[in-house]
Amino acid sequence: MFNFLKKNPQSQPQSQPQSQQPAQQPASPQPNKPPLTIPGAPQKSSKKTFILIGAILAGLIALYLAFAFATIGMAEEGKDFALTSLLGATSAGFLNALVTGVHIAIAIIALGILVPLLISLFKMLLTKKEDVEKKKKAKRNLIIFGVILFMVLALWIVAFVYLEGRRDVLKINIEYPPIVTTPEETIQLTAPITIKFDATHAPIDPAVYQILSYDWDFGDGQVGTSKIVTHEYRKKGRFDVILEITKRDKTTSEETKDTHAKTIVIDNQELTATFKADPQSGEAPLTVKFDASESVDPDGKIETYEWDLDGDGEFDDAHEGKSEVEYEYKKIGNYDVTLRVTSMSGDYNTATKQIVVGIGETPEAKIEVEGEPEVFEKGVSYIFKGAESSSPNGQIESYEWDFGDGTNKETTKTVSHKFGKEGIFEVTLKVVDEDEKEGEVMLEVIIGDKPGMPTAVIKTDPPIAEGALALEGELPFSVVFNGGSSTDFDDNIVDFEWDFNDDGKADSFGKSVTHSFAEEGTYTVELTVIDAEENYDSATIGIKVLPQGMQAILKADPTNGEVPLTVHFDASASTNPGSSISSYQWDFGDGTNPILGSAKINHKYTAIDEYKAKVTVIGTDNSKDSAEANIVVRAIEVSACFEATPTEGEAPLTVAFDPACSSGTVTSYEWKFGDGETSNDVKPTHTFENPGLYSVSLEVLDNNNTVSTTSVDIEVKAVEVAPAE
Repeated sequence: MFNFLKKNPQSQPQSQPQSQQPAQQPASPQPNKPPLTIPGAPQKSSKKTFILIGAILAGLIALYLAFAFATIGMAEEGKDFALTSLLGATSAGFLNALVTGVHIAIAIIALGILVPLLISLFKMLLTKKEDVEKKKKAKRNLIIFGVILFMVLALWIVAFVYLEGRRDVLKINIEYPPIVTTPEETIQLTAPITIKFDATHAPIDPAVYQILSYDWDFGDGQVGTSKIVTHEYRKKGRFDVILEITKRDKTTSEETKDTHAKTIVIDNQELTATFKADPQSGEAPLTVKFDASESVDPDGKIETYEWDLDGDGEFDDAHEGKSEVEYEYKKIGNYDVTLRVTSMSGDYNTATKQIVVGIGETPEAKIEVEGEPEVFEKGVSYIFKGAESSSPNGQIESYEWDFGDGTNKETTKTVSHKFGKEGIFEVTLKVVDEDEKEGEVMLEVIIGDKPGMPTAVIKTDPPIAEGALALEGELPFSVVFNGGSSTDFDDNIVDFEWDFNDDGKADSFGKSVTHSFAEEGTYTVELTVIDAEENYDSATIGIKVLPQGMQAILKADPTNGEVPLTVHFDASASTNPGSSISSYQWDFGDGTNPILGSAKINHKYTAIDEYKAKVTVIGTDNSKDSAEANIVVRAIEVSACFEATPTEGEAPLTVAFDPACSSGTVTSYEWKFGDGETSNDVKPTHTFENPGLYSVSLEVLDNNNTVSTTSVDIEVKAVEVAPAE
């Protein structure tokens, strides 16, 4: 009875004497004990609610972790996610946010385990030793929560190592420059070289701005218009690549431009062998002219040219040292012609072209003279035969002789003819086969004595003044000497020998040569021409080399390109011995006013045309000299380009097409969507109803009817149907 009253002090009668109350004082702490619970009371409902909320939170965290690890694990470097465009974020920012969320989620789990662990710890410490069961239960809970917390922390460490490793693989923590190049190093390169330029990491917030265009200036007169472009540099030099990104504020529609730069320095250019073959195919016998004059040694002069013309794998001694050769192929077949050029430093490079010699389809006319006389005389009858003429198509049906002396033409296979006067006559035989195809051959006949000596003639560039005794010029004086005007009766001059220092020995050979005089003085230059019969003649010209004066030197880079074209002019190599240069006057030839400027200057040409830029270098002694450079500005070449949004998805898939990245003056657009549908709209939108892979092509046309075509694949997937439960 007393115990019941002790547990329920409120049930005691109020009439109990106050003298009995002191005996009840030890029970004063009892009101702090938790009240007895009654089934169905609100406390049990609250506990269920907390458990439900905890379960939902745990489930959401588990789903998030699964999504985050799956997304990060499947991510690829440089690849965008569909969510990033919807959220207006970058791929790197999206992945970083997922990683941060993983750490927060695991921290919540750890905190959720730490709280009951601490409660168990306090219960174990506060429970009396006599209460063995409660102490044992608290200790057991402490161990369980401790092990779980340890496992969570261990998994957290593993997750941290994995996620940081994926960050390194995906390079999402790397600070990229606005322009990323491949190769990464752009200094001390060797031409020719192709460089990839990538503006993917330009610092533009896609949530704030819409990118309208990418405009690249590669520094050599060429341009590009895509986010990722490649460009080939073929020459040495410094090239300042400029990228201009036009963007639009999504809120205000204000357009602004960001400019970024990258410097390309190519300080070496490979020795390059190249040649032309004219023609490269034809009927046997085929005479082909080869020209290797466009071969380049950027660091000096090509020492030797070697040719393998017959394709036997060995270089022919007869043609060594010649940049231009001629060869006759008499047999049908394919011939691999190889050119090898060697520099003065011993480096070499080769180039190969195939010459295709086929079976002839036209008849071949041949002339034979009975007795094969070496000298023809006036009044003597000679027998001319055409019997050796032949045709791959069958028989020769007719012969026609023209002796070039005004007599009547003859139409027999063999004919006798007498020349009644002296002179040079061209005897022509024309044959026609049974397919009415013609063949012709000519034989030169000289009647009488042949005039003998050739005549040497020298012409120069710069030319000698009329009436002048010598050609004058300042150091260093470079002169082009040309003996091409020399004459010979039968036009068979075989050698041109040049002596520049009057020592009686040939210093150079060839019809046209260039010689530079490095010292002041007077020189006598002699040309000796020799014909096939070893007859020769000589001519001389005087050269007077004066001390060096003002010399204007102008370099322009680039000298041609698409409009607008910015040209860098450099006259800093100009010299004025004995004095100094005070100013440079520039006239760019495009109608702008001439200006006085520094030795180096940039000028932008904004109209399509050919211009002659001129610099006049002025010395402090009032001496002047000018130099010019030709600049060609072309129209922008039309180039098709477009972006499709999106490029994949479930059917029906609606895709928007935007050709803003196309370049040139586009006058018409023709879209083919790969499903039979077409459009001529500038920015069409098309819906693909059925699953499949569609190749969408765009053909653009400019006002000169120049066409450019490009295509993009659109993947339309079937709608995934969830399995029935």
